[in-house]
Amino acid sequence: MVKYFIVIAHPEPKSICQAIGNTAIEALEAAGHEVKVTRLYEENFDALSTRKNYKEVKDAAHFKPPIEDAHATATNTFVIAHPEPKSICQAIGNTAIEALEAAGHEVKVTRLYEQNFDALSTRKNYKEVKDAAHFKPPIEDAHATATNTFADDVEAEIQKLEWCDVLVFQFPLYWFSLPAVLKGWVDRVFAFSRTYSYAQMYTTGVFKGKRAILSFTTGGPGAMYTPDGFSGDINGILRPIHR
Repeated sequence: MVKYFIVIAHPEPKSICQAIGNTAIEALEAAGHEVKVTRLYEENFDALSTRKNYKEVKDAAHFKPPIEDAHATATNTFVIAHPEPKSICQAIGNTAIEALEAAGHEVKVTRLYEQNFDALSTRKNYKEVKDAAHFKPPIEDAHATATNTFADDVEAEIQKLEWCDVLVFQFPLYWFSLPAVLKGWVDRVFAFSRTYSYAQMYTTGVFKGKRAILSFTTGGPGAMYTPDGFSGDINGILRPIHR
């Protein structure tokens, strides 16, 4: 008997993705294995990694997840992400903003944690939906694009995306990728039909000519992210994000 922990992250219970997961769960249980399941959307899982991860914190003045993780490890099991205004990561972003504005550039800023941005991509993305029985984001994106019915928070972020010449992501690298809240921003804001389509993507994309910059911090020195380093080549790690 093997113990399995399965995490399902799809907003539509009737989706093929959920069906595959449910079939796997049933097969594993039928074979005598023990299965525990977390359904992130159904449980309304909070994707923001903040001090709420802990019943108590070691440092109330400055939030550093690894330190709080270590402090809480004795009694808790959890999954984490980086919302500390006084962090080096935020300081880098703030310094860049100040420098750009001082040079006469116009800057619009979204601070996902401070704005309590909802990272879950659900029907809340829209003021109205085309299919209330079965949620398929690309279909709803296209409908909202045609009818101008994106939710206000999504519409505001899409307009910032359309407005800018340069998009900068300032984030800590977590598990070789974007923090959950930033990934949620991408899922909700890069809306099908409005920001990309099958005919317009990559080199023929809607935003062809714009630039994007990844400005991020890591939990280790640069040597860890070389081809022979402990974590592997940073270019390979970033390739899915660069796409």
